[in-house]
Amino acid sequence: MKIGIIGAGEVGLTYARPWSAAGHDIVLCDLKPSPRAQAFAAELGLDVFTSIADVAPACDVVVSCVFGTVSLPVAEQALAGMQKHALFVDMTTADPAQIRIAAAHAAQLGVAYVDVAILGAIALTHEKTNLLGAGVGLDQAIELFASAGAPLKPVDDGVAGDAAALKILRSVFTKGLEALTIECFMAAEKQGVTDKLHDALSDIDQASLRDFLGALIRTHVVHAPRRLKEVEEAERQLRAADMPVSVLPGVRDLFQRTADQISANPPPVAAPTLEQAFEWLFKANGVTSLQGHGKLLAGKKVELTKPDGTTEVIEADNIILASGSRPIDIPPAPVDQNVIVDSTGALEFRTVPERLGVIGAGVIGLELGSVWSRLGSKVTVLEALEKFLPAADEAVSKEAQKTFTKQGLDIKLGARVTGSKVNGNEVVVNYTDKDGEQNITFDRLIVAVGRRPVTTDLLASDSGVDIDERGFIFVNDQCETSVPGVYAIGDVVRGLMLAHKASEEGIMVVERIKGHKTQMNYDLIPSVIYTHPEIAWVGKTEQTLKAEGVEVNVGQFPFAASGRAMAANDTGGFVKVIADAKTDRVLGVHVIGPGAAELVQQGAIGMEFGTSAEDIGMMVFSHPTLSEALHEAALAVNGGAIHIQNKKKR
Repeated sequence: MKIGIIGAGEVGLTYARPWSAAGHDIVLCDLKPSPRAQAFAAELGLDVFTSIADVAPACDVVVSCVFGTVSLPVAEQALAGMQKHALFVDMTTADPAQIRIAAAHAAQLGVAYVDVAILGAIALTHEKTNLLGAGVGLDQAIELFASAGAPLKPVDDGVAGDAAALKILRSVFTKGLEALTIECFMAAEKQGVTDKLHDALSDIDQASLRDFLGALIRTHVVHAPRRLKEVEEAERQLRAADMPVSVLPGVRDLFQRTADQISANPPPVAAPTLEQAFEWLFKANGVTSLQGHGKLLAGKKVELTKPDGTTEVIEADNIILASGSRPIDIPPAPVDQNVIVDSTGALEFRTVPERLGVIGAGVIGLELGSVWSRLGSKVTVLEALEKFLPAADEAVSKEAQKTFTKQGLDIKLGARVTGSKVNGNEVVVNYTDKDGEQNITFDRLIVAVGRRPVTTDLLASDSGVDIDERGFIFVNDQCETSVPGVYAIGDVVRGLMLAHKASEEGIMVVERIKGHKTQMNYDLIPSVIYTHPEIAWVGKTEQTLKAEGVEVNVGQFPFAASGRAMAANDTGGFVKVIADAKTDRVLGVHVIGPGAAELVQQGAIGMEFGTSAEDIGMMVFSHPTLSEALHEAALAVNGGAIHIQNKKKR
């Protein structure tokens, strides 16, 4: 196996030696190789490169060991050149959010991405240092590190970024403990009581670490005022002894804050459980957390059924229903979360299925099918409708179907699933199409036929809140239900089932409860399909506008004519701008291609302020950028595009 290590520092060189000894072909990459790195490479007969582009395309595995501050650009540069089905291992100290961005990019490119966090002092334990890993391709990474004698433990049900997040939190604990230890033992040494301090602390390790930490949290919410006095006295003594005091002031501030909260709102019990302690901490910060199943009763009351079966009735002036949605089950393919899975189960495959079936060519089905296809699965999509992506603009739908087919997705339209049978580790799916009864065998089957609102047992019969036959709650434009003061948001109400729509509805409702006149513009909610290429749109399609009798002008610009897209070797797709023929007002922006979600958001901003195509065309766009494609598409509306032939003369 050929392994490219980017960053020939301590971490990279630590693993290079045992991997080389295990028979792997190692290449090093560093912008400015240190004398140590050059000597190391000479000793082992390794090649050293200074360009990622010279390393990534030829490697089966790329391991990033750079500083966290440059992790994302290094990952993006490497991923752009890597082979499909290769493995990228991120061993940086990057922000988990940055890692998740890179992992999403990797999934689009068909590259497995594993986040590996180092949990100890690698200078002391070298390749034996404990590692924590998460992400797609984790089994392969575990095998790779095992060949170096390195212990890599998986994060259960984790995704890329989780290992880094846990490492950071572990560092908060260990580095804070380290600082406290230094401060404490320096003072003990000066006072000549170091040995006695060890004896005084001996009772701490009598319980497990989990129990010890739990006890600290539980008792903190009760005894913080008394402990504050101890911290203040400790700080006074250290300052009197002329000892450096760096950690204790922060400790004092935390205990002071909790003591003030206890004074204002004492905990309800003298010896709280861990759950009660967290509950009180939430409440002290203005949040009351109640665990259990809620049901709306008449008179704006909520019945809470707790985990132990007891019930409590809560009254409120305003109530927001936000119970979300769940995947739709279909009788012909009952989900077992093993062979037949829903969208949640599809994210938990530990290996890449050789034969993968997807029921449903909607947003979720395409996203999941596209990802696993790029990771090596032979994907077949069974869609009951005769038309592909009917919600999207027709030009975008046709381009998407052509692109996905080229990528290897077998999209069967008009294929209605009639039954399935699991045989061990595979499933036989029966379906009908224009040719009659068919069957096909898969190793895994994803059911992605949509989602339904979670409103079962949410409303009492006399709650007064109306729902339709599909389980959606009736609301007005301000998300208020048929009961004044009761609101519903997100997936349980009309409109698109999108997280950003739900979030903004929640903000709107709270603002209106507080007396403000906030209103959402439901006409300009962007839709995004996170495939590769991305698909996104905002506003109306050309087909909808023509059906409504609106005369339109259309401008379209291909990414094949975009310098930035060409530089990134990602030239598929286009930007389409639709404008009213009479007023030139932009009525829709539709994109398939690189950065589609970001470009559509630019269009949405303009449309929110009533932009015309001419307005966008007159703006100065930076070069080279993908957003120039939006600029050119807007110019093309009126026959003024610069880098393509215009279909319409000015």
